[in-house]
Amino acid sequence: MKVHILKVHPQFWPSLIDGSRCFEVRRNDRKFKAGDVLEFGLYDPKVGFIGEVAERRVVTYILEHEDFPQGVGCGFVVLGFTLFNTIREDANA
Repeated sequence: MKVHILKVHPQFWPSLIDGSRCFEVRRNDRKFKAGDVLEFGLYDPKVGFIGEVAERRVVTYILEHEDFPQGVGCGFVVLGFTLFNTIREDANA
C-alpha cells in the first residue's frame, strides 16, 4: 500500500467533498494499485495547496487503458475509491 498526495483543483473539490464523485482520472505515473490511499488537497495552480490535505480515500478499482482502450487514454487510469474510514471500519467488523 502506498499513500499518494494528489492535487484537486477548486472546480472539482465540491463533488469530492460531498461524495457525489467516487472516481478520479489520472496519469498512471505512480503505478496506482487497489488498496493504495489517496490523500486529496485543495489546490490552486496560482497559489499552491490551500490548507492541508483534507480528504482520504482508498482505491477500490482501477480501469486501465489495456482494459478499455476506447475509453481510457494510453498512460491514464480511472481510479474508483471509497472513504478511507469506511474501509477501516469494515476491516474491524
